[in-house]
Amino acid sequence: MKSRTWENMTAEQQEEEKRECRLADELEAKERRSGYTSDFDYDN
Repeated sequence: MKSRTWENMTAEQQEEEKRECRLADELEAKERRSGYTSDFDYDN
């Protein structure tokens, strides 16, 4: 868990945070499409 809260972040940090979330979502969707399960991915 991150110690800094959303309200304390600068606009720049918030953008970075949103970008990371989007990338993670895209990666997850891609893995689901290619047939991997998240369990398999995280066990390795």
